[in-house]
Amino acid sequence: VTQATGERNYHIFYEILQGMEEHDLQKYFLGDYSAEDFNMTNQSATFDRRDGVSDYDTYQDLTLAMDTMGLETKEQQEMIAVPCALLHASNITFNGVTADECEIDRSNDHLMPVLSLLGVTAHA
Repeated sequence: VTQATGERNYHIFYEILQGMEEHDLQKYFLGDYSAEDFNMTNQSATFDRRDGVSDYDTYQDLTLAMDTMGLETKEQQEMIAVPCALLHASNITFNGVTADECEIDRSNDHLMPVLSLLGVTAHA
C-alpha cells in the first residue's frame, strides 16, 4: 500500500521528523533519518505539504495541545513512540526460509528501535 503521486502518508510522521528537538530525535532513534529514509514516507516522493503549512509548526502545536490537555510527559512520550516505531517498522525486511516461510532479518538496523520503542523483546 502506497500513497498516490503528490500525496503524503499521515502528517504526524513528517511532523515528528521536522519538529522534534535533536535530543528527542536521538531518543526515538530518528536522529540520522529524514522522511526520505522510511518506506512509510518516501513512496510518493512528496515530503512537503501542498498547503504550505510547516510540519515543524504543526508538531509544536501538537506538543502544546498535549500539554494543554494535561497529558503527563510519560504519556506524551509513549504516544509519540508509536509513530516513531511505525516509521522504523516500515523498513523492516524479511529473509526467505523456505518457499512458504520467511523470518525477520535480525541484522536490519531498524529492528532494535522498533522493539525498544514498543517495549518488546526479540524473543517475543
